Amino acid sequence: EIFPELLGERFRPFYLIKKVRRFLETDRYEKVHALSEEAQEGLDVTSLKVNRRQYLQMIDGLIYGQDPKQGYVEQNRFYHPELKFTFPIPNGWQTVNTPSRVQIAPENGEALLMLTLMDETSLEAAARAVINNYGLTEVDRARRNRNNMETLAILAEQSNQQTGQSIRVLTYLIHYNHLIYAFHGVAEQANYARYLPTFEGSMNHFTVLTDPSKINKKAQRLQIRSASQSGTLQQLLSRDGIPKDKMGEIALLNGLTLEDQVSEGDLYKIFR
Repeated sequence: EIFPELLGERFRPFYLIKKVRRFLETDRYEKVHALSEEAQEGLDVTSLKVNRRQYLQMIDGLIYGQDPKQGYVEQNRFYHPELKFTFPIPNGWQTVNTPSRVQIAPENGEALLMLTLMDETSLEAAARAVINNYGLTEVDRARRNRNNMETLAILAEQSNQQTGQSIRVLTYLIHYNHLIYAFHGVAEQANYARYLPTFEGSMNHFTVLTDPSKINKKAQRLQIRSASQSGTLQQLLSRDGIPKDKMGEIALLNGLTLEDQVSEGDLYKIFR
């Protein structure tokens, strides 16, 4: 393992690619259940109380899923309404958005795109930080102007002395709205040329977000409903105007099937 992560910590490409592959290949469903069972071992279930009605009333109005203000993916594009930027996501790649970074990878785990913010206030200082802090060897650099944003592109390498493998890291340092973004594309040397057009396809189209419909996108929120009459969950959701393609997810959210009966006055969850 040659490298710790981005953003104030460190950035180790070999380790990250290995980590991405492991994440994509692992049966996460089974692992989550195994961890859940482990956490419940030794738990005194006799001390637990169920206050379903009170609990449901407490969560009424909570955001369900992503808060769009913190960034979201829609139709193969990433949007960040608060920072007002957008860029395309490669087709078929998976996205993980956290407060500190956006990570995007294909299912085979052979490459990685990562966007994060730098602490530095100039492109040159940010470039030195990327090379020095991440333990990279610079190969080339070029200043560019992309979408009216001053950009410094850096090509760097990192070698694993134990395995003889090398990776290449393409970094676009983008000066936008008084902040410097680091957009990294990482792949093993043997795969780099194949993924370069994909990296540049996202990096070169990092643009200002101006579309009001994307900036003002509202979060989905939980709504707690009371059944006005007895019926199946599907009948209740139909009366609530829930689209059919959302009904399965809402049934799962309630721990029910669409055919299960709900009695008059019972509470159930929907989201809009």
